[in-house]
Amino acid sequence: MWQEVHKNIYRIPVPLPHNPLKQVNTYLLRGKRDLLIDTGFNLEICEQTLLKAFKELAVERENLDIFITHFHTDHVGLLNRLIVKETKIWCGEIPTDFISLANNKNVRRKRESLLAEFGFKVKEGDLFDSKKPEFDLIILKPKNFNILKEDDFIKVGDFNLQCIETPGHASPHMCLYEPKLKILFSGDHILNHISPNIASFQLEKNSPLTYYFNSLDKIAAMDIDLVLPAHGDLLTDYRKRIEELKIHHWRRLKETFEIVKSGPITGIEVAKCLTWDISFEAWADFPETQKFFALGETISHLNYLLEQGEISVEKREGLLYFSPNSN
Repeated sequence: MWQEVHKNIYRIPVPLPHNPLKQVNTYLLRGKRDLLIDTGFNLEICEQTLLKAFKELAVERENLDIFITHFHTDHVGLLNRLIVKETKIWCGEIPTDFISLANNKNVRRKRESLLAEFGFKVKEGDLFDSKKPEFDLIILKPKNFNILKEDDFIKVGDFNLQCIETPGHASPHMCLYEPKLKILFSGDHILNHISPNIASFQLEKNSPLTYYFNSLDKIAAMDIDLVLPAHGDLLTDYRKRIEELKIHHWRRLKETFEIVKSGPITGIEVAKCLTWDISFEAWADFPETQKFFALGETISHLNYLLEQGEISVEKREGLLYFSPNSN
């Protein structure tokens, strides 16, 4: 059920079936032209939820533009079903894998090959299945998008929305900030009671975790009264939440390093040893998709420790092995 969280700002929760997040918060801003922030999975139930809200709020599709915080499918999957000829799509830089991943066997094989280096064997049909909403990417040509950069503004009625680049959970990831109202639409950058997944799926010189820490510091320095996140409850004490998120990752880094001390060890073996807040007792019970995201977060923490010079990596017989650096 939609809710008016501020005058002319409506939160419309969209269900995410068979997903631990349960739902994504989309936001509708009213103006001469309306703006929808994020969409939901490419599923009928997501589309019908939004269309029902549009009808109740007298939203005309021809008068609706869409802003995408980042290109994960719970945020962008429904885009093709919603747009009409008049729709303007606003977003940050478009990631290349969004343009090429869906139903592209070569791209999927490359990603599977990268995961295999960490010891993760993808079961045929269990992962990167285009029938799964997590990976169902609807491809639009870049010309469909209006690209925004840091400190650009979008005018929607009385709202003047400042673009804030916040890479980390995704790259790119963009928040919107209304300076007069001190409202931040945070996407997945800051969530209440949930730690955003910060993932890598290959060795990277610059870990997404480094970007995430920097983006958290950027938001902590801002003057904000209300954070409207893409999942979970609204929050006001954003600096406290930022500190909680940073502490979570520092603890995870410490735990990761302690496991690597027993190395050489592969990425998948590190992931198996880590503590996960998930409703399965043993790693073997994790669904393949959850193993994928857990490994991604593990790799991002390994990349951060590599970046900081705490650990080293070597490749043997097609597998990457991590070891502590001797000081």
